[in-house]
Amino acid sequence: MLGLMFAIAGIGLQSCLFEEDDNFEQSAATRLTEDVNNYMELLQSAPNGWLMEYYIGPDYALGGIPVLCRFTKDKVEMATTLPFGGSVPGQKYSSLYTVKSEKSTSLSFDTYNPIIHYLASPGIADEYNPNATYGGDYEFVLRSGDKDKIVLEGKKYANTMVLTRLGDDVNWAEYIKKANVVSEQAFRDVYNLVVDGKVVGQFKRFNWVLTYTPSTGGESVEMPFFYTDEGLKLRIPIQVDGMEAVNFRWNVRTMTFNCSDAGAEKVSIVSSFPEDAHLYYDFEGTYKLTATKPYFNWDTYETERWDDPVSLTVRIEADSINYSYNMVEVNPAESPDDANFLHKPIPVFYGQEDGQLYIMPTPLAYDYDWDYYPMALCLVYPGTWDGEYVEFSAADIRAEAFLKGNITSESPFTLTFKGMAKVVDEYTGEEHIVPSYGFALMSYEDDSYESTMGHRRWFNHVKLERIDKE
Repeated sequence: MLGLMFAIAGIGLQSCLFEEDDNFEQSAATRLTEDVNNYMELLQSAPNGWLMEYYIGPDYALGGIPVLCRFTKDKVEMATTLPFGGSVPGQKYSSLYTVKSEKSTSLSFDTYNPIIHYLASPGIADEYNPNATYGGDYEFVLRSGDKDKIVLEGKKYANTMVLTRLGDDVNWAEYIKKANVVSEQAFRDVYNLVVDGKVVGQFKRFNWVLTYTPSTGGESVEMPFFYTDEGLKLRIPIQVDGMEAVNFRWNVRTMTFNCSDAGAEKVSIVSSFPEDAHLYYDFEGTYKLTATKPYFNWDTYETERWDDPVSLTVRIEADSINYSYNMVEVNPAESPDDANFLHKPIPVFYGQEDGQLYIMPTPLAYDYDWDYYPMALCLVYPGTWDGEYVEFSAADIRAEAFLKGNITSESPFTLTFKGMAKVVDEYTGEEHIVPSYGFALMSYEDDSYESTMGHRRWFNHVKLERIDKE
């Protein structure tokens, strides 16, 4: 059985100052002055600054954030991943700081900097409690330091924080951007701890804290962490089956944090999904799209039937990772008058809660040469609600509606789309929930999307069948 425990490195405290005689007092004062000078020199010795592992809340309750900071003679500039106090993620903010000696050597950020002072400001965390803060510190005891690492302790909340020297090649803006990308892509709140392919426990994430519960039962353990430009770093290491894991690299294709520490590469933190869910990249590929469309008789100017077949090859391509795709036609027809011609990328959405594919009402990119008017994707529904699909209508773009790609076969991978739309009866004003099986590309008079001018493309009873692999 794999055992899980946590290693907490002890932090040596500076010796207490005793008042034995004047000579000792002078020695202590001299020693503190030297500490001040040494730490000032050390803080300023990193030309590209430091990465501060900044932890928030009593006993690390809210977890951590990365704060990049660079010290000059009397000023510090900072940047972080979140918009605290109206700040902009990645933007640098300057304030004054001092290193001074009292009972110990301390670092204090003396003038307001939104990145850390906001977290310590009263009346923000709880509107009903004017004294409540988020539990941030801006004064620290300097516990130890060398050219690569400085250890701090918050004066009020006693959270241990570490400054790690940044390499000269680290671009601040890129670091912040990549850390935020990891945070956005790792959207799940539940993860499994996997060791050598075996699930040994489960994590639940809240803010920047992972609460771990072993599969064998036992007490849960809270594990604060912060996102890095590569993945995440735990405040204290996991020790499991003789391996120690702290640093993890993110793999968005597998939705997994893989340990990057030597000797602990078999340890992973893996996103947990519902049993029938698929990962974002599972849907990428080439498909045969089949559907039906209305057949319009230009001699009689009437729609004679609604089951004229549509068949074309499309490709689903990644767009905004873990959020959306574009569906584009492969080898499209040359003539835009061909009613089977998809013409433009169709946005398709990934359901983060259930790991399924969705089509929803949305404006489409404007193409004057073909559209002449603004266009939108709208869902279609049977115009008669008794199940006889004699006539179909398109729901307004602003209607609450969706199509879900139900997986009806894994080999070949097949999606059959079905959903609903909330429509309003134009005569009675009553709302109806109606089934939807497809979508139409509708033209509108202008970009207010108030008045439609009819459809340009129609795809009802939509089905996608994967054709680029078994």
